[in-house]
Amino acid sequence: MTNTFQRVAGLLLLAGALGLLLFAPVMQAGAILFSTDNGIGNEASVKHILPHGVVGAWSEWPLLGSGGSLPANWTLFWLWLLPLNFYMNWMHYIDLVVASAFLILFLVRRGLRTPSIALGVLAAFWVGTDFCLVYGGHTGKFAVLAFMAMALFALDKAVSTQQRSWALLAGGAMGIALLEQPDVAMFIGMFWACYTVFAIVQKYQWHWRLMLKLLLPVAAVVLLVGLPGSLGLYSSQTKGVTFGAGESPQAKWEFTTQWSQPPEETFGFAAPGFFGWRSSEPEGPYWGRLGRSAGWEQSGQGLMNFKLDDAYLGIIPIVFALLAVFIAMRKLAYEPGGLAEAGLAGPEEARQRRMAILFWAVTALLALLLAMGKFFPLYALFYQLPIVNNIRVPVKFLHVFQIALAILAAYGFDALLSTRLPRRT
Repeated sequence: MTNTFQRVAGLLLLAGALGLLLFAPVMQAGAILFSTDNGIGNEASVKHILPHGVVGAWSEWPLLGSGGSLPANWTLFWLWLLPLNFYMNWMHYIDLVVASAFLILFLVRRGLRTPSIALGVLAAFWVGTDFCLVYGGHTGKFAVLAFMAMALFALDKAVSTQQRSWALLAGGAMGIALLEQPDVAMFIGMFWACYTVFAIVQKYQWHWRLMLKLLLPVAAVVLLVGLPGSLGLYSSQTKGVTFGAGESPQAKWEFTTQWSQPPEETFGFAAPGFFGWRSSEPEGPYWGRLGRSAGWEQSGQGLMNFKLDDAYLGIIPIVFALLAVFIAMRKLAYEPGGLAEAGLAGPEEARQRRMAILFWAVTALLALLLAMGKFFPLYALFYQLPIVNNIRVPVKFLHVFQIALAILAAYGFDALLSTRLPRRT
């Protein structure tokens, strides 16, 4: 227990130190973190009506004033509590550290070595879209990452202990995530539900009573905590919003899938800035087609593209993720000197690790394909589901893809560290 605590604490300190290095520019006197969607002016106007704004409030700041209510969520709690400048500079950092802490706990439970976990956490939250959206603001998405990481850890504990208390905690975390940004939380939650079923089947076979015992409390708490507030957000920000898209099914399809991951731009995961950094960036303007309006090539109307983040992950985590899948597919876990003899209890534990790798590989692939939206037929089927056809920006599935790939990278690096090369004679 002491050794585990030391590992978790050390890894968390490492993640926190890395975050401080990345956020170092805001430590300068008078510096304010620049973001677009959540600029300091917008956050100041929201802070002005807190805490009473969560039950309905009137703000006199706009020209004629405006009314409305805000969800009672984690982000707004800290906006109300913290000084505005501190909140602007450090809220993203706080969320990423919380997310790192729970992913560390999850990976420790997987029996991975400390360097492997460090790589996984770095790839999950400190590169790619999960970090670079700081520029876009999107503060709610960072809170979603934090609470969905907590939910993943709690779900894993619920399966191993068969205790409802962990399922209730997972449901609470997912409900809080829904209050931040319902669509992203729902997308991640779909895969977390699949992971729970997978973990139960892997450990206990098709234990239907246990599935109901754990999944029903999760669903109940998610609905109790997150549904009322998220329905309000859905009604005001998503349902029925067209912005000139028109009423035809084709127009709605083009509108909701406008931000779909172009397949060729997956190359940008390994090549930083190949397609430019972001739209309107003077030193490297984005020239890809993410966010391009339908028919722009013919009419020149609408947007040529629009992108505020960079999805670069790095060749190292990608290579180790592929290595993990290669090992699992080749069943190297059973060979002498492989995973079965490298710190695992035996062939059964090696088999479970191999199956876990394959699960996260399927998750990463499926999330990437869904992120491609209109560029891949799979999304057209997904689009037929209730509510989904009112949710914009399929590229949000890259959040799931990045976390899954990071977990695979941790497994792959751990396999490399555990490999015992044959001695030359």
